[in-house]
Amino acid sequence: MATPYMEVAEIEKKPFFARIREYIDNRFEIVSVIPTLIIVALVVLVPTILVIHQSFYKKDVILRILKFVGIANYIRAFSGMDENFYRYLGHTMIYVVFATVIGLSLCILISVLLNSRIKYRAVFVACFLLPWMVPPVTAAIMWKWMLNDSYGVLNYLLVVTGVLDHMFSFFSNVTTAWIWLIWVDIWYNSPFFIIILFAGLQRIPDDIIDAATIDGAGRWKFFTNITIPYIMPEIQICLILRTIFVLRNFDFIYVFTRGGPVDATETLATYIYKVSMHFLKQGYGSALSVIMLMLCVLVTVSYFKTIKAEVEV
Repeated sequence: MATPYMEVAEIEKKPFFARIREYIDNRFEIVSVIPTLIIVALVVLVPTILVIHQSFYKKDVILRILKFVGIANYIRAFSGMDENFYRYLGHTMIYVVFATVIGLSLCILISVLLNSRIKYRAVFVACFLLPWMVPPVTAAIMWKWMLNDSYGVLNYLLVVTGVLDHMFSFFSNVTTAWIWLIWVDIWYNSPFFIIILFAGLQRIPDDIIDAATIDGAGRWKFFTNITIPYIMPEIQICLILRTIFVLRNFDFIYVFTRGGPVDATETLATYIYKVSMHFLKQGYGSALSVIMLMLCVLVTVSYFKTIKAEVEV
């Protein structure tokens, strides 16, 4: 009969690498996650901690100042000492609302159309995925060239077809600048959300579809009473991710307008960049970055609380 002392002796007799292999086999689910956790810690956690730490300092690269100021940077933002903060926060909220509502509505519509029995569905799916394969800066430059008021192909087509009398500078006008910023953001990010919603539509059972057809449910009733309830979890996830994507969007705004005309399209993301890299006030820029991070966390928590409340009801 084996005793605990005999088992310990047997374990000690095993080669070192054999014991490591046995340990990994017994705790594979934990060990397999460790590399990912290390990468996340190095890429996300460490920079976040450094930014939070730097937000409590007055760091001015030009004047070579590094001084601990506590929460003075946050007070400067929220107290109105920085008159730009609330204005650019308002621009950001307008951008988020329009880009999220319009973009998500189009994604739902397109995913429903793709789920219907249309010809060449695979071709349409591939076409809708193309924008997401292009790097965001490349996509922004491409659209900026097409909309250029001197040689832009879209500008030229609008003049040729009689829509415009002359070549128009879209990014010199506040309204058209916002319209194109929102549109290009929707065009670029929609494929990701279309895939999620399209996958959710595959969960609708065939017997429910057949029953609705037999009962004479029209397309609108089927959409509102069956489609939307079934894909509601996917819609809620897309809503969270879409809001965060728009909140932190920097590429399109910086390439198209750099916050102009004047500062009409300046958002928190571009303002943080200018404060940190142009004005070299990196302490205050870090505080603004932490505020944006808190906005993203607040949005996520709010959405999840709403989802939990709906599930409990």
